[in-house]
Amino acid sequence: MEKAKKVSVKKAWEYNLRGIRAYWKISPMLICAIIIEGMFSAAAPYAGIWLSARFIDELTGERRPGRLWELAAAVLLAELVLNICCQMLLQRSALQDRRPDLYGKISGYGLSCYG
Repeated sequence: MEKAKKVSVKKAWEYNLRGIRAYWKISPMLICAIIIEGMFSAAAPYAGIWLSARFIDELTGERRPGRLWELAAAVLLAELVLNICCQMLLQRSALQDRRPDLYGKISGYGLSCYG
């Protein structure tokens, strides 16, 4: 078996920035969609945890039934909205990746859109 070449962190950053610049020249909205999707994906677990903590605080505190229903609905709604936003952005970036005009322009950079 061959040993895989190790790439330094500096070289990896250079390659990543080169790829981002290549995509940015062709489709800036694709990069924006990917970044925003990443933020939504990162926020989704924290929103659920934070709202669940409020729910537990209410259970251990005053136990108001109306407030418990509000918090339970807020947890479900937050998860739903964040997941829908993530899926929409993923779908947009997937559609951008399949555009034939992008493939011809980006392939010159050594990148593949169909992977």
